[in-house]
Amino acid sequence: MSFVLEPLIPVGEKGMKVVSGDGVVHHGFPLHAIFVGDYPEQLLVTGQKNGECPVGDVEKDKLGDLDAECIPRDILPIQQASASIGNGYDAFYKACSAVGIKPIQNIFWRHLPNMNIHMCITPDVLHQLFQGVIKHVFSWLKQVFGHEEIDARCCRFPPNRNI
Repeated sequence: MSFVLEPLIPVGEKGMKVVSGDGVVHHGFPLHAIFVGDYPEQLLVTGQKNGECPVGDVEKDKLGDLDAECIPRDILPIQQASASIGNGYDAFYKACSAVGIKPIQNIFWRHLPNMNIHMCITPDVLHQLFQGVIKHVFSWLKQVFGHEEIDARCCRFPPNRNI
């Protein structure tokens, strides 16, 4: 990812000429603004640990609740911790632990200007939204038909090793 995003570093700092759809030339600053990935990939790029929110500070037992308070992460201490790799591994490990991230040595977004990876994380529609809907639909069906009837209908599925 560092190699792919490397051209964004100079133009993100100095800007470049960009032409809009109506032909007007503007001075723009292209930025890496969105990271799309499933939950394990989100944790990998943000340096968070399993069970934590990749966007902000949320209590572990409230992760996924709509009414949970999510305090956005301050990127400056995280950037300072990731830049402390030059001070030796022990100092780097302690700095990363102090801000609550894994000690990732060459994180791809470290040199990108105006980058806050935590603000770039998008919802994982397939795993978080779709499976959440399926989970709720099944809970409603169990309330309507009962657990035994749902189990009996699932047992009637033809054998399929791909399910």
